[in-house]
Amino acid sequence: MASSGMPLHSNGPATFATSGGTGGKRKRFSRVISSSYAGSNPARPSSGNSRIVTMLDPLEAKRLAAAEMERIKFRAKLKRRREIEAINGGWAMLGLTSGIIIESHTGKSIPDQVIGYVNLANAMISQFTSHF
Repeated sequence: MASSGMPLHSNGPATFATSGGTGGKRKRFSRVISSSYAGSNPARPSSGNSRIVTMLDPLEAKRLAAAEMERIKFRAKLKRRREIEAINGGWAMLGLTSGIIIESHTGKSIPDQVIGYVNLANAMISQFTSHF
């Protein structure tokens, strides 16, 4: 593997080059420089006519893809939590509004209404279980 940064392979307008030596440490990517003109010098692309594409080591690409998938899952989880919170807030507002309306009609406060509903539920359960 050449570590001088010189082109390894020239095939038409594209040049594949290594990222250079760094004291025995291998870099995980190389640069691909492509030119839109077939007759131009691929080692020295003119401005506006080139693209630089980073090619990753397959293991590094897999790690980056896994990290990106985790970020996508996290964002989806946060979005779902916001949706659940909005639904829960809607039900809470509906319950509070109905409690206030019932209070205005009957004169019973919201805690008194809850106690009445609990007593009614207990009476229904005891009536149902007394037959068995």
